[in-house]
Amino acid sequence: MNPKNNYDYSPLEPVNTKVTYRLTFRDKDSRTMIWVFIVIGLFISTLSLLPSATDNGWPFVIRALIISNLVFLVIGVVAAKSSFAHNIKDKALKKFLELNKLKPYDYRVSNFSWLMFRNTEVKRSNYKGFSIPLIGRQADIINYDCQRKKHLKVFEKDVEKLASYYFTVIGFKLSRQVPDIIIEDRSTSVGPYEMRAWLKPGQILKLEGDFNDSFTVYVPEGYEQDALFILTPELMGNIMDYGKGFSFEIVDSYLYIFRPLNTKLNPVNTQRLVEVAEYFSYEFEQNTREYRDERVDKEIADDGEVGAVSELGRRLKTYQD
Repeated sequence: MNPKNNYDYSPLEPVNTKVTYRLTFRDKDSRTMIWVFIVIGLFISTLSLLPSATDNGWPFVIRALIISNLVFLVIGVVAAKSSFAHNIKDKALKKFLELNKLKPYDYRVSNFSWLMFRNTEVKRSNYKGFSIPLIGRQADIINYDCQRKKHLKVFEKDVEKLASYYFTVIGFKLSRQVPDIIIEDRSTSVGPYEMRAWLKPGQILKLEGDFNDSFTVYVPEGYEQDALFILTPELMGNIMDYGKGFSFEIVDSYLYIFRPLNTKLNPVNTQRLVEVAEYFSYEFEQNTREYRDERVDKEIADDGEVGAVSELGRRLKTYQD
């Protein structure tokens, strides 16, 4: 898998922490500076209480104030350190984008993916990423940090839970609409996070060879031949060779390449993500370009997208349907 673009990933290298601290103070990063001043204020407040405590035999009120100050002091130190770390990453990513003339990721709400959100209600979502030019369009590479309330039916049993959810996703807009097809890496999806735990049965496509040992393919019922038109032996072989650790979904007119980990945007990981984005965006674009759903007469969908797909193939069916 040879990269099409030779980006310079050196700005994403870990930097000297002391140097970064000095840069943070010089640039007066507001979020970090607030936490620093809180820590300094709590430290001075704690020191000012010590003489009163020793002179009066450590009364309960003074002890309580000192203990509470110390607790908040520890929280403040942790928060300040975390803010420093975020500032380091933000500056590194910004420098990487400027050096390579790339754009930061601009959030687009229209995207849908079972792999990304797995039928859950997202309470909070932080994201960081960038876009690369590709085949006359662009591919987005994003790290997500979500707080979500899960509404799942795991093996027909209701499950509801609030939990953090980290993942990295590559998004690319295909030139036409396609059925909802998932290629799930079996090594990164287990238990309630495995698709078969909440997708209705009868939607797994068994393929020849060793592909089934590493990946599970989910296809809407009746769309098995359509999936085989897109998932050629060559594409499946390339997924086996270069796509281990990633899951894939094509839905509507999008390709999503999903990695269920909080992947750090360091040089090695970022280069790997860029290579996967370049390689598989091209592969799936080539394999879906001539696809046509014979169940519908029109070539233009109701929303104006090229390549209309019937209702039966637009979404995989879950236990909630």
